[in-house]
Amino acid sequence: MSRAQQRLLGVGMALAGAGLMVFGLYQVGHATGLLGVRGTLTVRSCALTGAGRNSHMSCTGSFRPDSESPDSESADNESSDNESADDGSSDDAAATVGTNPPLAAGTALRVDRVGPGDYVRIDISRTEDWLAGTALGAMFLAAGGAALTSRAGAGSLVSSAHRRTGGSASRWRSACSARRCSPAPGC
Repeated sequence: MSRAQQRLLGVGMALAGAGLMVFGLYQVGHATGLLGVRGTLTVRSCALTGAGRNSHMSCTGSFRPDSESPDSESADNESSDNESADDGSSDDAAATVGTNPPLAAGTALRVDRVGPGDYVRIDISRTEDWLAGTALGAMFLAAGGAALTSRAGAGSLVSSAHRRTGGSASRWRSACSARRCSPAPGC
């Protein structure tokens, strides 16, 4: 592998790793409720939406922001009805979140408002999944960085180690097996 190919591979791996890490950390933030607006979605009904491979279970209900959420303080002062404001700070009567399996009507879910009408469950299993993706991104980033900072390609590292030893290990083994030596160190 030429040095230019090695650098290109390193850049590609580093960029892929950085992208995976940023996206994974963003998803972890929503899965833990640290980003967006935390609140409770009370399930009204659940239905299978989409068709074929694109089908998924969605539950619809009303969303109420938590009182300690910074964006929800203005919700109490602005509106007491169940209409969604443009800034996403008030209740949303038509909130939808993906779930599996379907939930019974009246079930309260901890959710995070990602954007207007867009909600995700606050769930430890989602957090673990996205942390694994973030760790994978860190490995790609490290491997890309190693490829960029390495002075020699992998093939030249092996050949330089062979040159340093002068190939003595393989010569010694072949000489040892040719003589049919007795159990001695290394034979």
